[in-house]
Amino acid sequence: MKEYLEAASLVTSNDQLLNSLEGLECLLLEAAYHTNAGDLRRAWLVIKRAVAHAQLIGLHRGHPANPVVLDPETQTSPSIMWHRIVSEDRYLALMLGLPPDTSARAVPANMSLAAGECPSEYLERIHAQAMGLIAARNVEDDASGDILATQEIDQMLQQAARSMPDNWWLLPTAKRRSESSNIGNVESLENVLRILLQITHFNLLVLLHLPQMLRRVSVHSQSYSKDACVNASRELLGRYVKFRCMNQISFCCTGIDFAAFTAYFLGHQRLSDRATIEEVVDLMLEVNGSSCDELLAQTAFILRSFLDIEGDAAADVTASAGQTVNNSARPILGHNIQYLPA
Repeated sequence: MKEYLEAASLVTSNDQLLNSLEGLECLLLEAAYHTNAGDLRRAWLVIKRAVAHAQLIGLHRGHPANPVVLDPETQTSPSIMWHRIVSEDRYLALMLGLPPDTSARAVPANMSLAAGECPSEYLERIHAQAMGLIAARNVEDDASGDILATQEIDQMLQQAARSMPDNWWLLPTAKRRSESSNIGNVESLENVLRILLQITHFNLLVLLHLPQMLRRVSVHSQSYSKDACVNASRELLGRYVKFRCMNQISFCCTGIDFAAFTAYFLGHQRLSDRATIEEVVDLMLEVNGSSCDELLAQTAFILRSFLDIEGDAAADVTASAGQTVNNSARPILGHNIQYLPA
């Protein structure tokens, strides 16, 4: 993949080749590659260029006049292209703690599911709005305003969830990766995309309420945010297990793995939660065995270590005086999602 990326960078590094829909698509693919590899800062720099070029073309106006298309066979829609750019910009802003580069009006503000609209596309639109609002809230220094913003965003996400068809939230029945091979390719892809969208939904709820758990706010608000984080984390972990079981081709998706990593620390309250987390770790190791993903292996190692520590604490076992705890690895977020010696 690195060789292909280096070849593609010959195009994406030349601004004269990017003033077209195909050029913007190349930038989006490059940003997605860096995001899935965990290099969020590099993805951020790439998406900044995509936003700038898209605005120069006029995609932000909704109906650009004759955007440049290099290949007449290109099926890319300018509105969909702009939506993808805005969504990626807001996701990276949220994960890096930076203000989004696109305004709240960059995506249509209609919060209702339109007649004939695809439910998944509707939820993606709501998620793009929510990511921008959460990222903007996080950079503000107004505790009272944060509470109000959190409540409004929570209501928006809950309303969107209720607007989806009931069977949309059902999970596939395959238990392990080997049992998914009999599912048709189209159906399998639709299920994977649906699970990923559900994981995004619950991850947004976690990212929305997590700061309220750590701030001095009212007891009611803190209790609600805590319950919301726990419930969303539990739902996220269950879907992460389904996602890794459904996906026959092991691919690098650090954002989903990191969402599961975060949910681990918030969703463990019941014995069944520990069983789910054990399955998450086993699946991470199984995927790593076929993809040699170093970050995934280290994530699984850290989660396994915390499970052992929690198990000792639950059994009221204390380490001997001469025994030291092995904390040779810790997560580092910034230039890259990686694990460095303590």
